[in-house]
Amino acid sequence: NTHHVRSPAHLLFPSITISFPATTEKETSRLRYTVEREMDEASRRAGGSSSRDISPAICDETQPPLAAGIQRDANFIQDEMEVMNGFVRHLARTQQLAPSAGHRDDQDNDEVQAWARQVRDLAGDSRDCINLYRHTGPRRAKGLLRYVQMPWFLGGCATIPRSRSTIAKRIRELKVRVQEAGERRLRYGIVMPPPPAITQTSTTMAMVSSSRRPPLDNFQESEDGGDNDDERGVFRRALIDAEPNILEEGAAELIAWLGKKGDGDEAGGRPFRLTVILAPDDAEGTGLAQQVYQDPSVSGVFNVKVWITIQRPPILWQIFHDLLCQLLPGQNQDMLDDTSSDNMKLLWSIRGRLEGRRVLIVLDDLDDYAGLWDQIRIALNFISLPAGSAIMVTTKDDGLVKSSSPDKVVTYSLVDFFFKRAVALVTSNFQDGDVRAIIRSILKRCDPDVASMKMFLHALYGNPNRTKQELEKLQESLCSEADDDSTYNLKQMVMFSYSDMPRQCQMCFLHLCLLLPQDHSIRRTSLVRRWAAQGLISAEGDHGSAEAAAERCFGAFVSRGLICPADIGDAGKIKTCVVPPPVHRLITEVAEEENVISVGSMICSAHLGDIKRCLGSLPASSQLLLLKVLDLEGCKGLQKRHLNNICKLFMLKYLSLRNTDVSALPKRIHKLQQLETLDIRQTKIQAFPADFAKLLMLKHLLAGRADLSPVKDTINSKESFSTPRMPRGIGAMRRNLEILSHVQVSRSGSELMLMDVGQLLKVRKLGVVLHGKKVGSSFKHLLQAISKLHKCLHSLSIRIGHPGDETDPLTFSVDQENPFSPPKFLQSLYISGLTGVGLPPWITELHQLAKITLRDTSLTDHAIRLLGKLTGLRCLRLRQMSYAEMKITFGKEEFPSLKFLIIEGSDITNIIFESGAAPGLEKIAWGFKSMQFISGIGHLPRLKELELSGSCNPDPVKQAVAAHPNHPVFKHNA
Repeated sequence: NTHHVRSPAHLLFPSITISFPATTEKETSRLRYTVEREMDEASRRAGGSSSRDISPAICDETQPPLAAGIQRDANFIQDEMEVMNGFVRHLARTQQLAPSAGHRDDQDNDEVQAWARQVRDLAGDSRDCINLYRHTGPRRAKGLLRYVQMPWFLGGCATIPRSRSTIAKRIRELKVRVQEAGERRLRYGIVMPPPPAITQTSTTMAMVSSSRRPPLDNFQESEDGGDNDDERGVFRRALIDAEPNILEEGAAELIAWLGKKGDGDEAGGRPFRLTVILAPDDAEGTGLAQQVYQDPSVSGVFNVKVWITIQRPPILWQIFHDLLCQLLPGQNQDMLDDTSSDNMKLLWSIRGRLEGRRVLIVLDDLDDYAGLWDQIRIALNFISLPAGSAIMVTTKDDGLVKSSSPDKVVTYSLVDFFFKRAVALVTSNFQDGDVRAIIRSILKRCDPDVASMKMFLHALYGNPNRTKQELEKLQESLCSEADDDSTYNLKQMVMFSYSDMPRQCQMCFLHLCLLLPQDHSIRRTSLVRRWAAQGLISAEGDHGSAEAAAERCFGAFVSRGLICPADIGDAGKIKTCVVPPPVHRLITEVAEEENVISVGSMICSAHLGDIKRCLGSLPASSQLLLLKVLDLEGCKGLQKRHLNNICKLFMLKYLSLRNTDVSALPKRIHKLQQLETLDIRQTKIQAFPADFAKLLMLKHLLAGRADLSPVKDTINSKESFSTPRMPRGIGAMRRNLEILSHVQVSRSGSELMLMDVGQLLKVRKLGVVLHGKKVGSSFKHLLQAISKLHKCLHSLSIRIGHPGDETDPLTFSVDQENPFSPPKFLQSLYISGLTGVGLPPWITELHQLAKITLRDTSLTDHAIRLLGKLTGLRCLRLRQMSYAEMKITFGKEEFPSLKFLIIEGSDITNIIFESGAAPGLEKIAWGFKSMQFISGIGHLPRLKELELSGSCNPDPVKQAVAAHPNHPVFKHNA
C-alpha cells in the first residue's frame, strides 16, 4: 500500500506523482532496527556507545541520527506538498474564473512560473529518493546464517547498504528544500488570491477560458477514423489537407474559360471578354498569366497573342504603341514611325492588323490610375476587336475590379486560399466581421510562408472555439510583411497550437522531442504506451485508462500539425509518425527553457552505446534504477549480464526487446514488479521463465516472430510465424493483463492453459497459435475461453500451425451443455490456417467488427456473402490462399461501410463490383499472379486510390479510372 500524492504543480505539471510508503507495524519495526544498526555502527567507529545509550542531546531535533527521521521527513514532505498543491489549484481556478481581475503583472507571472518549476523539480527528486531508499533496504542473510548472531564487521542478520546512508542524507536535504520553497513563496508575495465573485461576467469568462484549453476528453481521436468519420469531420479534414496549388488551379480555370468561344455579347456590351487576375498579396499575377499565355491549347484558340507590360507612370498611347510593335513585323518599322505622332492613325493601324483575327491581349501590372482603364476601354471599343477576343489583366488594385466589371475574376492569393478555409473551420459564433478581418490580417503577416499558414489552419482545426482576444494576441505577436521573417512567424504559430493544449499533453510532447532525434520516426502504439508508463499522462474518469488518454493526446498532436504521419496502414491507421524539424527544434528549446529533463526513459536508437555501457554495471545507488521506460528495439549484442542488470530496474514499466538478438529472458525478470509492457516481438525467445506469472502488474505482453521469404514479394511470399509457449499460471495475471498476443499452445496441457486464458477478464487483445498434429481439441478449448471473454475482447487472432485430421477435426461447433457467447465487442479478427472450416457461424452477430484479415482459409462465395452483411466492416484483407475461387463478386447493398479492400497473393483473377456494392470504398490494393479484369469501378462513388501489383495490361483499368468522376490515383507495380 502506498499513499499517492499529486505534486503541488498538479495543474501546471499534472504528470508528477509522488509515492510515499505506508507505515505498518512490520515496516516500523524494521525501520527501527535499521536505525539502531546504523547508529551502533556510527558509534563504534567514533569509539562511543550504542544507540540505545545515546544521550538526549544527540537525539534532539536539531541533530537527529542519520536515518532516525526518514519516515517523519517523508510525512513532512507529503504534508507540505498537499498544501502547495491546494494553493496552485486555487490560483489556477481563480485565474480561470476571472482572468482579467486575476491578472498580475508580467514580473509576478514569471515569479509564479519559476516557483512552480522549482516545486516540480523538488517533487521529482523527492519521489526518486524515497523510492531508492525503499529499494536499498536491509539485506537479510540467507539460509542458516539467518539464525546465527554474527559481529557487525562480518555482516549481521541485516546490513545497511552504504548507498542507503547517502540517500538518507539526500532526503534530509530535500526536507530543507521543501521548507525553503514554502518560505520563498511568502518572501516574493505569491499569496493566495481571494475567490472572485460569481457573476455573469465571470461565468462567461470561465467558459471562454475553458474553450481556450479544452479538456483532454474533448480532443479528437487519433487521425485514423474514429469520431472523425461523419460528413462534417470529413469536410473539416479536407480543409486542412488541401495543398495550395493556386498556380496550377488558377491556370486550369483560366485555360478552360478562355477555351470557350464567346458570342461577342459580353458584360457591359463589350465585343471582347475581360478577365482580371487579382493578386492583392505578395504573390505576383504575372506568373499565372505567363503560364496561361504559353499554354498550347490557348494558342490554338487565338490567332494572335500580345503581351504588354505596363510602365510606370502609365501612358495610354505608349500601351497601344507597344501593341502595334508586336503586331508589325520588323520590316514595317516605317509604318510604326508614321503613327508615333498621330494617335488616331495608331488605332486605325491596330484595327486593320487585327481585322478578322481572334486576339488575346495581356495587360500585365495594370492599376486603375486616374481612370486609365476607361480610356483603354474606349480605345479598344474603337479598334473593335473581333468576336471571341479576350483581354487578360493582372493587377494588385481591387479598385480596378470594381471599375472594369470583368467577365471573370481569378484571385491569385495564398492569403485568400487559406482565408476561405480558416473561416470555414472556426465556430459560427465567431464569424463576425471583426474576427474575419483579424484572420485575414494574421494570414497576410504570414504570407508567403505556406508552413505558417498551414500551422494556423491546424490550430483552428484542433480548437475551432478560438476567441477574438486570442486571435488579436496572435496577430500582434507576428512580424509584419515588411519584416520578412517567416521563421519567427512559424515559431509563433507552433506555440499558438502548443500552448492551447492541456499541460499533460504538453509534457508528453516535450519528452518526445527530447528523446527522439530529429527526423526519426516512431511507432504510434509504442509512443502512447511509453507516455502512460512514464506517468506523463493519467487516466480520466473512473472507467478511462492512461493509454486511452495518451491516444487522444496523440490525436491532438496530429490534428494540430505538431506530429506528421510517416506511415499509414492499409486500414488508414497511423503506424509511425515524425515530428517536423522546425517544430522539433522549437519544442526542444522550450524544454530547455523550462528545465525539463527527460529522466526515466531510454531509447536504443538514440543512445545505443550509452545504454550498453550503463547496463554493463549498475551500482545500487545509480539513478538508472529509477528508469521507467527502456526501449532496446533493434539493439544488437545484448549479453546475459545486460539482461540480468535490467532486472534490477525495480521501477521499470516499459521494456522493449523487439527485433534484438535476445534468445532467452532472464530468470529474475519477475523482479520487475512494476512492469506493464513487455515487447519481445521479432526475437528468438521460445519460452518464458518459470516465475513469469508473478508479474502481476503486466498489462501488455507482445510476442511473435514472422519470418518472411527473402524476396519482398507479397504475391508469392511464404510466412513462417513462431512465438513463445504460453507461460504457466497465466491466470494469476488476470487483474491487469489487457494484451496477450501472441502465445503458443500445444496439445499437451492445452486444456489447463486455455482455462487460464478464460480467467483473463480484462484482455482486450488476444493472439493464440495452436500447434501440434491434433489441434481440434485445443481449438474447442480456445472457443470456450473466447466465450468467457465475450464482454471484454476487442481483437482476436487465431493461427493454426497444422490442420486438423479426421480423428480430431477443426470445427466451430460447441457442446450444447456449454453454449457459446460470441464476443460482440470484437473490432478486429485475424484467422489463419482454418482450411475448409469456413467462417464462424456467429460472425454475423459481430456488429462492431471493423477489420478482418484472412489467410489459408480457402473460403467460398458463401463466406463472402456473410461478410457482406457486416454493417461495421471497414477493412477486408484477403491474403494468400484465403479465397478458393477465381472470381469474387461484391453484390448489391453488400459491404455498406467498407473503405479498404486489400487482396494479395491469392488465385483471384476477376473482381466484380455490382451497382450499389461497397458505396464507401476508398482504396483497392490488389496483388495477383494473373489478372483478367476488374469491373464496376464506376459503381464506387468514393473511390480515391487503386493499386495493382502484378503482370497485366493496365490500359482498360486506366480508362475506367480516367472516366471516374473522382479521378482516383492509379498505381501499377508490374
